[in-house]
Amino acid sequence: MKREVPMAMLARLYSPIRIGALELKNRIVMAPMTTGWAAANGTFSPRLAAFLEARARGGVGLIITEVATVDGTYPYVPQTLGLWDDAQIAPMREFIQRIHRFGTKIIPQIAHPGPESISVSMGGPQPVGPSVIRCPATKQLCRELAAEEIPRIIELFAEGARRAREAGFDGLELHAAHSYMLLGSFLSGLRNRRTDRYGGSLEGRLTLILEVIQAIKSRAGSDFPLIVRLSGSEIVPGGRDIRGTQYIVPILRQAGVDGFHISGGAFADAASWILPTTGMPRGLNTVFSKAVKEVTDAPVIVVGRIDDPRFAEDILARGEADAVAMGRPLLADPELPNKAAAGRFDDIAPCTGCLIGCRGQPWVGKNITCVINPACGKERYMEIIPASEPKRVMVVGGGPGGMEAARTAALRGHRVSLYERSPFLGGQLNLASVAPTKQELSKWVRYLRIQIEKAGVEIHLGAEVTPELVERLKPDAVIVAVGANPTVPTIPGMEKNLVATAHDVLGGKIPAHPTAAVVWGGGMVGCETADFLADPGDNQLIGRTAVTLITSKKEVAIEMAPEARAPMLQRMRRNGVTIVGSATIKEILEDAVVIEREGEKQIIRPVDMVVLARGSQSADTLSRKLEGLVPEVYVIGDAKEPRQALDAIAEGAQIGRKV
Repeated sequence: MKREVPMAMLARLYSPIRIGALELKNRIVMAPMTTGWAAANGTFSPRLAAFLEARARGGVGLIITEVATVDGTYPYVPQTLGLWDDAQIAPMREFIQRIHRFGTKIIPQIAHPGPESISVSMGGPQPVGPSVIRCPATKQLCRELAAEEIPRIIELFAEGARRAREAGFDGLELHAAHSYMLLGSFLSGLRNRRTDRYGGSLEGRLTLILEVIQAIKSRAGSDFPLIVRLSGSEIVPGGRDIRGTQYIVPILRQAGVDGFHISGGAFADAASWILPTTGMPRGLNTVFSKAVKEVTDAPVIVVGRIDDPRFAEDILARGEADAVAMGRPLLADPELPNKAAAGRFDDIAPCTGCLIGCRGQPWVGKNITCVINPACGKERYMEIIPASEPKRVMVVGGGPGGMEAARTAALRGHRVSLYERSPFLGGQLNLASVAPTKQELSKWVRYLRIQIEKAGVEIHLGAEVTPELVERLKPDAVIVAVGANPTVPTIPGMEKNLVATAHDVLGGKIPAHPTAAVVWGGGMVGCETADFLADPGDNQLIGRTAVTLITSKKEVAIEMAPEARAPMLQRMRRNGVTIVGSATIKEILEDAVVIEREGEKQIIRPVDMVVLARGSQSADTLSRKLEGLVPEVYVIGDAKEPRQALDAIAEGAQIGRKV
């Protein structure tokens, strides 16, 4: 009976659906997400295979793979998935059979990268596009495809579709959204400036994709299911709006399209619509998908900040879509579909839309991952295996790293006690969730708290851990996760009452709101604090708070993912934040600060608050005192080295598996 009640709650979500000849067991679709983990030959590497297999095991109805390019000469990423060679068919077939064992269907998202290709950096030719375009990501210009070159492009798509069918894929998706890659660029007036039959009007811009669809249906078979991904609206002025999309959808349907996958935005001016971050509306593309459903009888999938199965059910119940695509929520928890079906909503690791691991890490050249799921992409060797010998484990610190270490160790069979000096769990996540649009980060605190309680962890709040306490309790292992304290520079005036830390401000320890604040530090914390404080004063009930942000660098918040950084900087500009780069504070006066910029000293006045956001330093004074008292001592998270919650949770997961 436990299973029947949740399934009834989510009756539409867990009902089957047909997209052409493709039948899905439920209406949860894994959205395409670039990992860069393909094998050198363009097929599924063991890492990528394990990653996708975990989501199939977790219960999704359909997996849409990351972009599979149809032209190996024009890769999308260094390790790109592809369907450009018959030699790729056999290894793909073996992997697809493994996915099918779980009752999950899988289709590739095929595309020609066009302007977005990194071909030049790989020693290849100049990228191609409908017109001369500067790619924002590569900063390279593509050349305009000559009309006589286009038949070869169409043939590449047809052959890619044939290979997909022969490999055993259940259909395919054409990427034509976001004014992106070749088909999306040809379809968008933002990029297509041609004067031949492939441009000049909306009908002209449709020509290439219609010819590609015709070739695919001819080569792979008219019964081979075909989904087209579109932006319901490109959002950017001059781009296609929803009325234009309503016009082209019936044309595409008549050409043989079996289903539509509706996203929104255009690259790169509306990139935050493509990858919506925390604070943006949930289900932000449902207004577009509902409008598309008005003009077609084909099933419509919608994507965009759909992170809760109950919310997904509501979308279906309202007739806004026929299926929902989830990307990042399935990075956070590959078992989301199975857990929801069993009614285990509190056990679903929550996606907050933070973009820290899934977008921010690749942005700085690291692997895609997830803050709340460090096993993302490491499925082959991050199983939780029962401990051969249960131990008494003491975790000192109830921040995200400490809670993850406690959770993992307890699940392995250890007897775990967690001690937190403050009255509540969460550590600096409690501060991070105060910044504008960041309230959803509190989901991580709630999830981890519930999980450690369920795992049987003994929780001691308001408890200071001393060497004497450790010696008395005699644990087998101690994990020190006490976090970090704000760094306080040594300059004249630091003792004055107008000086506070970002932690003080976000933690509510400053009773009076300033009218003229200086924030010292241009990282994410400094910017979020400035964002929190600033107000232009248009509303007289609120009043004006002028904020000046001082940073030694030329740019601010450069560690953030672009799609999260841009909305924050836009808010800061709207609220009148003044950013002074390449500068440092030399002295704090009673009502002013003295800064030095490019060798010259300047005075900023008036100032009634100086907020320090100059980084942190480890708060660990315990670990060395435990040497000789405990067989195993580990230091994790900010106590080891101040970084992000991503690093703290990852180290907690690692040590929890090791202890």
